[in-house]
Amino acid sequence: KLAPSCVSMLINIAAGKDKNYEGIATEAEILVAKVNTAPENLQKIYGGMFNAKNILMPELMIAIWKFQNLAKSQNKAVIFYVPYYTNIDTHDGANFYNILITLVGSERGNAVIVPTGGEGDQKHHQTLYDKGIEEPVVQLQCSEDGQNIIGLVTQRYLNDWEVEVISPKGQKVQIKQRGEYAVDSATVYSQGEKLNYYSSSKDIMFRISNMSKGKWTMQIQIQNQTTNRVDLWISGKQSNPYVTLFSQNPYVTIGSVGNIGAVTCVAGYNLDELTTLRNSGRGYTMDNRVKPTLAADGIIQTIDTNGEAVVVEGVEVSASVILGAAATIFEKWRAESGRPLLNSHLLNSILLEFSSQFTNISFPNPNQGYGVFEEDTLSKILLTPFNA
Repeated sequence: KLAPSCVSMLINIAAGKDKNYEGIATEAEILVAKVNTAPENLQKIYGGMFNAKNILMPELMIAIWKFQNLAKSQNKAVIFYVPYYTNIDTHDGANFYNILITLVGSERGNAVIVPTGGEGDQKHHQTLYDKGIEEPVVQLQCSEDGQNIIGLVTQRYLNDWEVEVISPKGQKVQIKQRGEYAVDSATVYSQGEKLNYYSSSKDIMFRISNMSKGKWTMQIQIQNQTTNRVDLWISGKQSNPYVTLFSQNPYVTIGSVGNIGAVTCVAGYNLDELTTLRNSGRGYTMDNRVKPTLAADGIIQTIDTNGEAVVVEGVEVSASVILGAAATIFEKWRAESGRPLLNSHLLNSILLEFSSQFTNISFPNPNQGYGVFEEDTLSKILLTPFNA
């Protein structure tokens, strides 16, 4: 859930128009889904701390299906902007809801635009084992008493392992087995190790409630560590303002939905300084695909709800730029072919054909993906006939 003022500014960037301001796709029709906040108890169990911006994935899917059915009934294309994500995911775009979104984004006449998420500099991910990496111990640094976090540990293969949580006072608990454990003043809950049939991985999801201030530790010992891959994620910033990891890895921090193949995943970028925004989620995916798809300007002047000029910044801003561009490209395709046949995959092909790849940077890369969408990119696309 986004604040109404934020939604208004993002819409203005993509398609707004008045006597003082024009967005990108000014003739586009805009539909906004009102999605309920997830219940507080469910958020604490499956997300961490309560946040009014958090929603449930089933409600998001209902909104997507309703919009899709409406578009079909009017024989129109539809482009979905999905600003929601979670950290508690295997980050390979393969879980149940990701598969449903894949089906939506792959269908003719549909596209899905997704920001990378703002986890790039938030210290909520660490790779413990990988080729050339062996970090069997990671600290969970809690700066305020009473925190509630969710964590997910995954390994690519199915080897035996030991996963231990150690409290600031030195109390230890193994979480490989399902259980509920009193640790200092906190409680550690573990679902135990489970096979993930979508991701072909072995996962342990855990929760620490009433987490005390101090340095907690997770220690993982694993067989066949030289060829394996083990990652730890904890709740994202919206559900976890006070717990971070040390050491930490800023990569594999693309939000869960952004890891799906059939979406356009957009990184935040500063076109003036030619740098990725610090909080912009970074690739790769857990299964080593390059994400994001591309980057776009994340610092834009727009109009606020009072009609005043404001400068807004963030990955959601970058995705709004691509949302407006995508709507324009869809309309160009329809006008030239007579049918709204594009989908997310074809949209990505068009965007990347025209996006810039700067000579001093290697592409694809985990910061900007396959290119950067500059200010004149859309003009180039509109001046070039589609050959299809």
